[in-house]
Amino acid sequence: MEEKLSFALLTPEPDVVVAGFASGAALLDLRDGARRPLVRPEPHVPGNRLNSGMVGADGALWFGDMDDAEEKPTGRFFRYDGQRLLGFGGTSPVTNGPVPSPDGSGLYTVDTARGVIRRHDLADGRIGEPVPVVTFPEEWGHPDGLTVDAEGYLWVCHYGGGRITRFTPRGEVERVLPVPSDLVTKCTFGGPDLSTLYITTALRGRDPAEHPAAGHLYVVETDCRGCAGRVYCHGMT
Repeated sequence: MEEKLSFALLTPEPDVVVAGFASGAALLDLRDGARRPLVRPEPHVPGNRLNSGMVGADGALWFGDMDDAEEKPTGRFFRYDGQRLLGFGGTSPVTNGPVPSPDGSGLYTVDTARGVIRRHDLADGRIGEPVPVVTFPEEWGHPDGLTVDAEGYLWVCHYGGGRITRFTPRGEVERVLPVPSDLVTKCTFGGPDLSTLYITTALRGRDPAEHPAAGHLYVVETDCRGCAGRVYCHGMT
């Protein structure tokens, strides 16, 4: 693609995904690369690009954008239901998430630059104010991509920390999963019973000869289970 690709989410069409680009979210046909734009959150901020995204229980697209240079606090979070675009959660140079709790009562967002994971209560169609759940000390690196399992525990990637930490919903460390590369970027559950954890890492600024473990996809079998994914339907017709 001619633009950075930040996320790819399933739709009812096997060969079509919702993809996040610098220019916004679009329906991407994997057969020929054709794109149909869905939404561009902030065209007046040319230095921004989309980052992480997911489909919520409400069928809407939830995502964040960020400053591509990772310097200006111009990134924020959005909800798009096919018609209305709603921004929420304050601003940050680098955002990650959002990720919902299994019961749909809350939503987790990550301010990667400031090292904070926050929770927003979801009730009556409203997005609550962000409440800090976890703050990373400097030696942990930065919180990056995350997912939740069926018990409501958070699995958070440490960018610059070489690990994934499983936190309780109250922000307590439950376990630490070492990763061979220090730049751990994203994780998600998959497999037949959703107990397989897939982990992405970055090669950024690393010489492959000196850091052969960097930039690879890793697979770990766990004793936990993730939550089933959802497909995006708005704007398909």
